[in-house]
Amino acid sequence: MFRKDIPKFLIENKNSVVYIGSSNKNIDIYFENLIDQKEIDLIELSNIQEEDDYYKVNYQLLESLKSNKKLIILTSLEGLLTEYSLNSDILTLTLGIGIMRKSLIELLEKNGYKKNYLVEKRMEFSVRGDIVDIFPLNGENPIRIEYFGDEIDRITYFSIFDQKSFEKISRVNMYINKNNLLKIDFIKLLEKLKENRVCDIYLENSEILSYKLEEAIVRERDKEQQIRELYEKIERVSKKIDVIKSEGDTERVKSLNTKDGIKYENISQIREGDYIIHENYGVGIYLGIQEIDGKDYLAIRYADED
Repeated sequence: MFRKDIPKFLIENKNSVVYIGSSNKNIDIYFENLIDQKEIDLIELSNIQEEDDYYKVNYQLLESLKSNKKLIILTSLEGLLTEYSLNSDILTLTLGIGIMRKSLIELLEKNGYKKNYLVEKRMEFSVRGDIVDIFPLNGENPIRIEYFGDEIDRITYFSIFDQKSFEKISRVNMYINKNNLLKIDFIKLLEKLKENRVCDIYLENSEILSYKLEEAIVRERDKEQQIRELYEKIERVSKKIDVIKSEGDTERVKSLNTKDGIKYENISQIREGDYIIHENYGVGIYLGIQEIDGKDYLAIRYADED
């Protein structure tokens, strides 16, 4: 299957999907092509570099557990090996309902929110007269609470770039703490997801993922057994799918096979820097043999740094 066909494949899949991509580049492409599909819940568990990103996607997962909509989770191997929280305290703010400004500020401070002059990142808040700006752990944008006496008179989303309000809302649910103590692995998360929906699991280019698994184990030797057991469980319940980048790659492979390409009889004949052809993934540059966990692997660099 070609990479460009994967978003359509996921949309047409009648069940919810957990799709384990073989590269962050692939996952980003799928996400961008699916983001406008309002009939599905879409979550990306890759490129979780910052702590704030982790909590944002964690609370997206919590929301998805309450929903009956079709769910598509796009995850990298790193996202697969990450643990997630299944609980958090929720603060609901509703237009016209009273929660004293002082009480709101005390609650935010108690749960680790930092007061700043301007709100610029998650878990920050600011106070200006009757206005309280908050960037909660969940959601894409910060919220602005405007008081009239002890009642909430106006709730809006606002931009961190120009600090201007752009959308009125009547109600917002805020996850207000990190709840680090209650973590589960991805297998248990899948069990929770499957409680109220049928869920298919796809493993993209398992050979590449197996290689990346060994890299992950090298980085976390003390968790080797745990990582291997988790991945083996995922493999047992997954459907494997082979993905190549484009039709152009296929044509390039065919043309190279009928020109000056060499069929090697022995790996030692290949030199570092040679262009080589993988029957599924196309043309790449040979980087030599790399040892991971006591085993030798052939390293090939493809486009997009795969």
